[in-house]
Amino acid sequence: MTPRLALCKPLAAIGLDDAVVGKQDGSWIISTGLQEIALSGYSAGGLLSELRPVSFVRVRSTQVAGQYRHEVRLVQAPLASTASFELIVPPAPTVSEVQAGGASATTLWPEIQALKIQPTFKGTYQLRRGFKKTRELSVDDGPDEIQDALSVLADDEGSFSVSNPATNIAHITFNGSMAGIDQELIEVAVFSAPPGDPTVILDLNTAEIAAALRGATEVKPDLEIEVAIQDENDPAKTYTLTPFRAPITLIRELNWEGLETAANIDWLRPPYGRTYVPFTPDQIITGSQHYVAPIGDGVNSDFTISHNLGTRDLHVTVRQNSGTRAIVEPLAVTFDGEDDLSITFEDAPALNGYVVTISTAGPVSAFQAHGHTIAQIEGLQLILDDLGERVEDLESFIPTSPGVSGNEQTVIAAWELPELFEVFPTRQKIEAKDVPSIKPTDLPRVGGLLPAVHVDPLVFTTVAALPIIPVTGVIYEYTNTAAPLVIPGYLGRRSTKLNAPGFFAWDGRGFYQVEQIIAGEKVFYPSDFSRELFRIHVNGKQLRLGKRLSLDFSLVAAVFNSNTSVHWGVAIDIGLPSGNPPNPSNIADVTFLPPSLDHSFMLTSVPSSHGFGLRVVRKLVDFVDTCVVDRVIYGATEATETTLTTANFILQRPASCDSTPTTTKPIPADSSRSMG
Repeated sequence: MTPRLALCKPLAAIGLDDAVVGKQDGSWIISTGLQEIALSGYSAGGLLSELRPVSFVRVRSTQVAGQYRHEVRLVQAPLASTASFELIVPPAPTVSEVQAGGASATTLWPEIQALKIQPTFKGTYQLRRGFKKTRELSVDDGPDEIQDALSVLADDEGSFSVSNPATNIAHITFNGSMAGIDQELIEVAVFSAPPGDPTVILDLNTAEIAAALRGATEVKPDLEIEVAIQDENDPAKTYTLTPFRAPITLIRELNWEGLETAANIDWLRPPYGRTYVPFTPDQIITGSQHYVAPIGDGVNSDFTISHNLGTRDLHVTVRQNSGTRAIVEPLAVTFDGEDDLSITFEDAPALNGYVVTISTAGPVSAFQAHGHTIAQIEGLQLILDDLGERVEDLESFIPTSPGVSGNEQTVIAAWELPELFEVFPTRQKIEAKDVPSIKPTDLPRVGGLLPAVHVDPLVFTTVAALPIIPVTGVIYEYTNTAAPLVIPGYLGRRSTKLNAPGFFAWDGRGFYQVEQIIAGEKVFYPSDFSRELFRIHVNGKQLRLGKRLSLDFSLVAAVFNSNTSVHWGVAIDIGLPSGNPPNPSNIADVTFLPPSLDHSFMLTSVPSSHGFGLRVVRKLVDFVDTCVVDRVIYGATEATETTLTTANFILQRPASCDSTPTTTKPIPADSSRSMG
């Protein structure tokens, strides 16, 4: 019987004798006359529940041209469905610790915290540290914006730096005064977050899905979302819309909880990639050492065994070497030493009748030859990184070419040295902008140079007035404190007054004032040619720990109309101010140390340039705050013996001139200017 004829009998039973049955597109179309009978499907005797996949009958009745047409169709039930949803907000930003701040005897490493922001987060957030808080931030803010906002959370003399090592993650580093300290996690507060997204959780553990996947490895049903919308004008009316439908793939699982078991590990090929700490097979412990030996000769019942395990903490097991391999209890076991023992049996075992196994009780660990990587030693990488940064700082002070080298540093404090131009001993203005542009023919009436005086031994002739019969090569010390001594003018110079105690000399034609530039030196230079070209004061706030002071200057000098040798001496002195009371703001006196730079050079009628400088680096030397001083002479950096334990000092640069006696009247010229 065909399915069409099989439907006619049940239709007649409900009064549809004239029904005409046809099949169209998987549905049965039942056409009848004027009988207004509405059909509905139901499960007779549970027959529909036996259908696979699970289905139900859907009947649609319409009236066409005076006839009723009933469409009967078997519709498969959904594999899974739900009518509930939840409003779920995206995860808020979180902060976790990447590296705890800490310190060793010589090294500081900073705290590093990770700020993670999910890309689905749509609100604004605020970072808080104690009672301090930043402005509101969003997912659109990058590392630069976060670092700028964090500046208000820093301690005094502390700062934050922010990097972006991975997507959606910002690393926050505590620098400055906050480095080397284990910090509390920065807190995150969320502001103006939008409402949660409607989220549907669909349970796929259904009988329908299990039935669909019973005979197939995968199925591709449609995922459909229907939305019921209430009419805003008539609350009794609702409209059903399908805003989303897309095919998905369901795959039958091959493993389930009942199959979970411990994995077998092939120790000949140890696992890798489970940790970021480097791992090598050479570092596998060989385990508890053991020694196995067969014993027995059919005669003796006492045996001494050398196991060479190096300990008395041992387990001794004896078994039969054949048959059932049963465990045998020896009569006695004596540990004679760390490398041997004695074992006694009641009866003599047969030839190789027993096997003795000796194993260590504790881990007398024996490693194969191996080394350790940096990452395997906790904290070593941080110490090396810190030392590397210090080496880079030191390398920045080493010149790579004539002149001072080093990485560019931010200028914290700066002094602009005065630009000086002078022609002397004349007091008249010279129409020239610098030394090379001086024309000897345009110079005024010339004066004369004065010689330095060398005295050995270092003795003085004390006088209370100008000597009547002076002697050359003698240093006269004026000691009359009642009134100054008038030194007559000589070689184009005006007369001067010398206060006691003071020094003067005689060159065979006239008197002139002299001075000892360096304490204890046996040379006295003419005071008329001495110049203090600049003096600057440096304090500890300007030269902080780890910073460097660079002093650079140059001068151009020449001598004109001279028939004698002339040389200039340049020195840089460092002075330590003393307060009364002890306070740099109330300076009572300055004590100058021996010159950190002392150099002389010859002058000729050809103008010559000369460059000098000083480098002062403040750092820890044997855990003592120390200022180390180097000098720069013609671009080369040299170490000095000057070492300071204070960053509060004064720099001055004196210069002096010396010549041999001459019958002419030369005029030396000097120019000094700041270089860098």
